[in-house]
Amino acid sequence: MTKYLVPNMCERVVRDASVVLSARSYLREGIGDGIFQKIARDIAITSIFEGTQLLQLSLITSQLTHLARAGRRDETVDVGLLSDLATPARSWNPSTTRVRVADPGGDELVERWFGQSAFALDLLASEPRAVAAVQSLRREAKALQLALATNALPGDLSLARQYCILHAAASCLQIWHTNRGRLSPESAGGEWLTLCLERLATMACCESPSPSWGGDGMGGDLGNRVFTWMLGQLERGELFSLMPLELAQ
Repeated sequence: MTKYLVPNMCERVVRDASVVLSARSYLREGIGDGIFQKIARDIAITSIFEGTQLLQLSLITSQLTHLARAGRRDETVDVGLLSDLATPARSWNPSTTRVRVADPGGDELVERWFGQSAFALDLLASEPRAVAAVQSLRREAKALQLALATNALPGDLSLARQYCILHAAASCLQIWHTNRGRLSPESAGGEWLTLCLERLATMACCESPSPSWGGDGMGGDLGNRVFTWMLGQLERGELFSLMPLELAQ
């Protein structure tokens, strides 16, 4: 999923930036000494390097039927532990860890955040824009489950695209929910989360932003606050990350 979604979103960001820069996006001098032109050329390889996007979607599509088998697991997955940024990833011990040959079905993250429970809506009740995005994503999750239940064409890559978007949105929610007590105020506040949910909801349901989500394309006041935060990270020599990570010297 990451191999499909991350290159796709990076290409979208560069394409949107080229619209903002207009004719200047073609300059090889100025605009950061022509660095944008280099980024625009280099970004094209990400979607085809070590497995094209279509190949990744094809592999995901072949596994989508397992999603309809939710509830057939023989053990509970602790999604909070999996998304805890303060806990080191557990090492795999072949002698004690059981390996499955087949997927037991379902997706714990998508089911938790976009299933029947109103957990996400209650948690985000104070942020109307986040609630609107989650409601849209819940509708898309329901439509995906219906399509799978009615034996949709196994080669339909659009279903794989929808699933990748839903899983990414659920991951954002879970990371924020599990770690907000230890994140910086800018990360814990959730402005970035609202913007991510809006972008993903837009990708899932339509090509242009919904006016109810501050469809100016910049995220309104939330976008300004997140921009200020990210600019501060750049000036401090940090990666754009929820957790402070210094750039390599």
